[in-house]
This record gives sequence, C-alpha cells and structure tokens, in this order.
Amino acid sequence: MNVKFECLDMKANYLYLPVLLIISLFCAGCLGPKFESVSTIPQGHGLVYIYCVPANGIAVGHRLMHNNAKIGLLLPFQYLVQYPIPGANTYGFWFNSLDRSSDDETFLGLGYMIHGNKRPDPEPIDLTVKPGKPYYLKVIGQGLGSSIGQVDESIALHELQQCRKVETIDANK
Repeated sequence: MNVKFECLDMKANYLYLPVLLIISLFCAGCLGPKFESVSTIPQGHGLVYIYCVPANGIAVGHRLMHNNAKIGLLLPFQYLVQYPIPGANTYGFWFNSLDRSSDDETFLGLGYMIHGNKRPDPEPIDLTVKPGKPYYLKVIGQGLGSSIGQVDESIALHELQQCRKVETIDANK
C-alpha cells in the first residue's frame, strides 16, 4: 500500500499572519463599551481620560505611562480612565526599541534610533491634578512624532464618542 501525504505550503500560510495581526489590532478598538462619562470620582482623586482619535484614521498602538509606571496600551479609537492622586502627575509613552533620541542611541537611518533598554518618554506632559476635576489627554500624531496633549472638555467629549473603553494595567483606576 502506497500512502502519499501532501504537505501544505507553510510559507504561504505565514504570509497571512501579518494581515490577521493588523486586522485584530484594529478591531480591538471596537470591542470595548462605547464612551461613558464617569459619574462619580473617588473622593480625594482627580479624573483623567486618555484617548486616541487619529486625524487620518490610521495610527499605531501607544504604550502609556503615568509617573514612570506602565498603565496600558491604547489603540486607535480607544480611551482609558484613571483616577490619579492630586498634585503633580506625568503622562507619556513607554518606549522599548525604535523611538525618540536619548543618550544611548544608535542611528539606523531615516530618523530612526534603536535603544537597548525600555525607558520612559523623554517628552512627557506634566499635569497638576485637582481633586474631583476631570482632565482630557489626547494622543496626537503617530510613530516617532507621537505626543500627548491636554484638550478642552467640549472638544474631548465630542471626540470620545468615537472611542471604546479599555482597562488600565495598574491598580490606580
């Protein structure tokens, strides 16, 4: 008896992997609940909404930090809520390989730098939080040109209607 096994072309199957990854990352922004305004702020805390509404509809995920601690990954059309302690608070990105310049950089060309260590954003936004007051921070730009900026409440509430909530990864929610 002669049995012949056909082998699937695995190289062709691996070509679909990047496409599936991009689709799943884009759809991840569609899975959370639509924007809901926080009705009660915990006593002695402020309220910070951080969101991403790309101007051209295209953006990459952003690893966010608060006071040099990771708080989550924000994809296009997503937002997260945080209840920081009043006073000085810093918000920025958490980089790990290709990012803005630092002291330990290696130039790769086309404006890209490579860094061996994970490190906080060299250009974070400082926010002085008051108890019971809401603040709105928007991820602006994409890639190496990304930044976080404070937005007026009327603009932010309009833009947040396009976003879905994601959870933070720290206990300070």
